[in-house]
Amino acid sequence: MQQEQDDLIYLEIQDEWRNDPSVFIDDVFKGIELWSGQREILESIRDNETTLVKSPHGMGKTFTAAIAVWWFIMTHTPCKIITTAPSWIQVQKVLWGEINALKNSMSPSLEELGCQLNQTMLSFGPEWFAFGFSPSMEKSDPAGRITGFHSPHILVLFDEAPSCSEELWTYIPSIMTGGDSRFLGIGNPVKSYGSFYEGFQNPENSRISLDIFKSPNFAINGITSREKLEALIRMEPDERKALLRTFSTPFPGLSTVAWAVKMAAPSEWDYGSPLYEARVLGLFPRTSIDDTVIGYSELEESRFIEPDIQTVKSLGIDVARFGDDATVFYGSEHGKKTCFLQWKGQNTVKTARRAFALIRDEGYDIVVVDDTGVGGGVTDMLNDMVDGSGIPCRIFPVNFAEAALRDDKYADLPTEMYFNARDMIRAQKVQTQDEYRLFSELSSRRFEYDSKARYKIESKKEYKKRTGLSPDAADAFVLCLYGVRQYGATAGEGNNEDILVADGVCEKVEDF
Repeated sequence: MQQEQDDLIYLEIQDEWRNDPSVFIDDVFKGIELWSGQREILESIRDNETTLVKSPHGMGKTFTAAIAVWWFIMTHTPCKIITTAPSWIQVQKVLWGEINALKNSMSPSLEELGCQLNQTMLSFGPEWFAFGFSPSMEKSDPAGRITGFHSPHILVLFDEAPSCSEELWTYIPSIMTGGDSRFLGIGNPVKSYGSFYEGFQNPENSRISLDIFKSPNFAINGITSREKLEALIRMEPDERKALLRTFSTPFPGLSTVAWAVKMAAPSEWDYGSPLYEARVLGLFPRTSIDDTVIGYSELEESRFIEPDIQTVKSLGIDVARFGDDATVFYGSEHGKKTCFLQWKGQNTVKTARRAFALIRDEGYDIVVVDDTGVGGGVTDMLNDMVDGSGIPCRIFPVNFAEAALRDDKYADLPTEMYFNARDMIRAQKVQTQDEYRLFSELSSRRFEYDSKARYKIESKKEYKKRTGLSPDAADAFVLCLYGVRQYGATAGEGNNEDILVADGVCEKVEDF
């Protein structure tokens, strides 16, 4: 009899929690406070079949997704919750890291609840559980594992949803066949195309845009509009710094005004750029300028791919001496970054020694050096060092004034290298990470057509005049990928015509 009474009381509490997620949070998670945007997401899951949330960085979106998992599983008996993200690391370390961390704030405890929790599985029983799904399963088992779950209550959750593969999106209708099915897709709006973007155009979906200017760290300090943020950015540095010191931060875990101002600098994400709009303001980036070589959305998408490619270990070096330009090293092997180093104010002797240490210690097969101007000294010193050491590494100089190898399509060698990088990204043969200003520089390098209708990118001088910056990180990146191509060509494994890319189509992808 007592057990029946206890069960009845719990069902009444469960009904209350299901009807009001805020009550659930206050009852179950001690010491956790959500701002209004986070509570809106939970209420939308309660009321709508599909909830899509676009958000700037630092709005607590993944934390809210973790809360949603706990709320759904504790208020829907039985249920199954399927969670995924663009990469397994994000599933395991980020989303499920938050889910596991929340257990420390819970009352009652896991033992009292009678559930089991491990790295990516939360279970109350055989038909009542949540788990993390690896996005790579779509390749090994394209339609079996993710679509084979059925329950009276289903929640499907995509974290960083804009970057989840289109294959994963196609599985959603097959999973949500039950009478009480919910879908939550949440993330930075990094792409102005794809299923997430299209879902935001559908009025049948619940569409939430977390507004950074309504978040507590902005609202309490009076930065309640883009115009007020712009005015702050335009202030004299000392005046702005003094004002920012007076600002309060009621939610330390959320983005701050100081961070938004910092990221507006040209040396960071650059105010008005697609990166700033998506990551800071939470806006879908405007359609890429037609005359840019590499689109920002392409770079964002390539962050999450797993390159299926075996390549040599290549290092690109863009050389500077003194002044505002930076010397940058970018290394890659098998389509993934191996190193990224950048500094200013170092002479060419120290640059050459640093490069040789990397060659010796990390085993690079080819080093491609910007041989234009001061880079020539680095090339000469590296050749001497490598020759004297017996290390089998090729030092490959590139003069940015040289003609393209495919001079029927490209006006010069820098253009050819940038298009080579673009096509490797499009062919999913390289994974990119936004180091220093890399994404900003790559996505803002423009091209035109010369008198022979060939592609021609703007010169470094023109780029610096337009942006006030030097594309040092981007140049090191494209030099590195050019080294991947050139190693095979100079080793006699093919010829340049075989391994270079034209018109955006990879002619021999297997040769990368």
